Amino acid sequence: MPSVGDEIRQRTRKGEHVYRLIAIEPVMNRHGQPATVLRWQGTCAVCGAEFMTSSSALIDQRYLVRTCLAHRRKSMPRSA
Repeated sequence: MPSVGDEIRQRTRKGEHVYRLIAIEPVMNRHGQPATVLRWQGTCAVCGAEFMTSSSALIDQRYLVRTCLAHRRKSMPRSA
């Protein structure tokens, strides 16, 4: 498991994106089992603003968010 202060470097077509681990929080999952949430700080790939995101301890860095809330794509409504 990573330690607070560790960094993840994610390579993209537009360069490299860096996340820094700022907190490790013990939580209970929906089945009542202990789990761990990792809190990450990164910078928006669009505007450069700092933002926070989280992941499970079993992190797959391909799925970390790369943009701040203002620049995330809005979900498309599902058709009935």
